Amino acid sequence: MEDEVTDSRANSTSMTLQINMEPARILNFNARSHATRGRSQLTYEGAQQTITSWSFEHSLDVNILFSEAWRLQWTNRLTHDNRTDLVTYFADASLTYTWKRWMFQLVGHNLLNKTKVSAIYLSDRMRQSAVSDLRPRELMAKVNFSF
Repeated sequence: MEDEVTDSRANSTSMTLQINMEPARILNFNARSHATRGRSQLTYEGAQQTITSWSFEHSLDVNILFSEAWRLQWTNRLTHDNRTDLVTYFADASLTYTWKRWMFQLVGHNLLNKTKVSAIYLSDRMRQSAVSDLRPRELMAKVNFSF
């Protein structure tokens, strides 16, 4: 820092919990929770106390099988951290019909039309902000055929 060598230390830890269940023949789901802890420290006179940051991502994927031909899939993702009060939620869905060698699918991505995600990160020596522009809501119809 400012032409002086300064010791720094950084470490991170991550943990994941995942549960897959099929409570009924027509219903199955996959729940996942992921947490990451990051910590960095600079050693110099006047350095502020080290700040520990936590980032979390939770997801839930639900599949409903109405019959052998019909399937509904609903995908959810929620992210948040301890540095900001921002909670971001995304949802996608698809409805699939299968007939012989054909598959017809209606897919919706980013159903809540979340187009911007921003976050501010603070430490003892910097302030960093990030703004991400995301793809807007999207609806697609797909047709697949297998030989």
